[in-house]
Amino acid sequence: MRPVYSSIMASALLLSACDGDRTRIAGNTGTAAPDTTVVDTVAQAVDTVMPPAAADGLFDDFVYSFMHNKHFQLQRIKFPLHNTIDGHDTPIDKTRWRHDPLYVHKDTYTILFDNERSMRNEKDTSIHHVTVEWIYLDKGRVKQYHFSKEHGKWMLTAIDSHALAQNANSDFFKFYHRFSTEPSYQLAHIDNPFKFKTYDSDTFQEIDGVLDAAQWPDFRPAMPAHVITNIDYGQRYAPDGRRVLVITSPSAGMSCTLSFQKRRGTWKLTGMKSI
Repeated sequence: MRPVYSSIMASALLLSACDGDRTRIAGNTGTAAPDTTVVDTVAQAVDTVMPPAAADGLFDDFVYSFMHNKHFQLQRIKFPLHNTIDGHDTPIDKTRWRHDPLYVHKDTYTILFDNERSMRNEKDTSIHHVTVEWIYLDKGRVKQYHFSKEHGKWMLTAIDSHALAQNANSDFFKFYHRFSTEPSYQLAHIDNPFKFKTYDSDTFQEIDGVLDAAQWPDFRPAMPAHVITNIDYGQRYAPDGRRVLVITSPSAGMSCTLSFQKRRGTWKLTGMKSI
């Protein structure tokens, strides 16, 4: 008998294994189309109103405004901006800069932590340097945005593009590339059984148990492949050990955590948490 609780099965199916697309509309619902004039007006207001000073407390609050607000973004870039590609710096002048929305238009983005404890760094106001990364798995490239807190204000200070092999997480990213795109490889790199945690949307209580590896295809989340993101708040990525991949949405409407551990030179999925 497979080691799975029926309550876990029901809740996981209800949550569709932390699929974040909860706003799909199938067919004609008969509802009126949204007033695009109102939407455009709100968007323009967000783009022109400067965020409060409190936005510089947490990096996540700052980067939200940085991604949405063109005027604010221009004020928070240290021009001429260092733009290094494979060791060659070609600075970007303010007149050549085009608004960069980073990951705000993505349905989901990912953050890689070294363990659960380091996840608390997101809420640490004492952090003074954060790196936002684009990882192009197919191309073997990484693009980094370096942010530093100077005189109490977050600023984009440099962009650096280089080969994936130079990244501290290159070994894990190469593994994840295959894990997210090859079903047979994926199944071969899952603990049997693996830990599974979710919550009951009716009682708001956690449901904790285990699942058989063979059940993974029924519960796995929609994992981004080919191109992923990372936000380095100062994580200490040891060559071996653990990695915790958080799949979340810019609106914070969903979150899924995948835990991996490296044993005898091989990465394996050890647990999944859906909230």
